Amino acid sequence: MGWSLSWAAVKGGDVQTVCSLLGLRQTGQRERITKSKIAGTALPVGWYVVVFNRSEIKDSILEKLSQAGEVIGCIVEDHVMFSSAAGWKDGKQVWRAFHKGEEGDVLHLETSGQLPPEFEDIRKKVFAEQEQENAGRKEVDYVFELPAELAKKLTGFRHDQGTAGNAYEGLESAIGGEKSLLARIATTLEGSSTSSIVGLVALMILFSPVLLVAALTAVPWILTTRLIGRLAQKRR
Repeated sequence: MGWSLSWAAVKGGDVQTVCSLLGLRQTGQRERITKSKIAGTALPVGWYVVVFNRSEIKDSILEKLSQAGEVIGCIVEDHVMFSSAAGWKDGKQVWRAFHKGEEGDVLHLETSGQLPPEFEDIRKKVFAEQEQENAGRKEVDYVFELPAELAKKLTGFRHDQGTAGNAYEGLESAIGGEKSLLARIATTLEGSSTSSIVGLVALMILFSPVLLVAALTAVPWILTTRLIGRLAQKRR
């Protein structure tokens, strides 16, 4: 099936910083491999990695993360043989290297910016392997591995190499979490007395303007539904 993901590593970063910058929150769900749509892990070498499953990381995300320090971003799409690595700092892209071999050009490689010193050795290695492969079976795209190898050399992380224990933690949108809370409150309101409803509304007013808007919409609907139900019972 292949890999379809992207990730970003923040040097000296932590989960609280990443969540704050990207509007995420921790779920507490631990994973040995990344099953969640978004997951994060701290590396022992001082980087924090956030992985986006089946999603291509946007430059806007890398720009935000680079406010916290040096960032390395990587994209791997096996099914179209596309891979990319980039370095960001202070909100700007410093360098980028990417390969697109879908159209059969296994030697394709484009770069920009001031590449890290580690790049040249990796480039020589994969191109030597590719030339040897092209002289024979021509089945393997070695240049495709260059961005991921470069990102690993810089951060110590590679998407297809395991981590010890349940190193990953699932992350989710903080906005999505608030919506889930709204759903739970609405369920509570349905079976509550009028006084309980008023009390919960007061709490929502104190804690979130977003919840207030939801309450102003949901509470009248619930009360109206209950009133219609009572009138229907009286007519029986």
